[in-house]
Amino acid sequence: MKIELLYTPYCPGYAAARQFLFQVLAEENVPAEVEEIPVETQADAQRLEFLGTPSIRVEGMDVEGWLPQSHEYSLRCRVYRENGKSNDHPSKELIRAAIRAARDVKEFSAAGCC
Repeated sequence: MKIELLYTPYCPGYAAARQFLFQVLAEENVPAEVEEIPVETQADAQRLEFLGTPSIRVEGMDVEGWLPQSHEYSLRCRVYRENGKSNDHPSKELIRAAIRAARDVKEFSAAGCC
């Protein structure tokens, strides 16, 4: 499984996002290639279609995959809202759901469907 962790230098939510990501991978026993990608310039943000810091993509899909496509890519901080709370990083539950969804799609495809 391919996972990207995109962040800006000095992002306040980066450490927690990274920690949660690796904890979930271990808890779910999912082998993954995690690429940590620093986003340092506005040009980088545009090129990488960066939604804000920190961002996690699992198999190319943002952990908040339900988000409408945005073309407002920038070096801004990202806010994750869940259960009436706001955080500067995604929760373990959000990361886990994205990893499980990607794993299910891979298993479904490997089974020869469609």
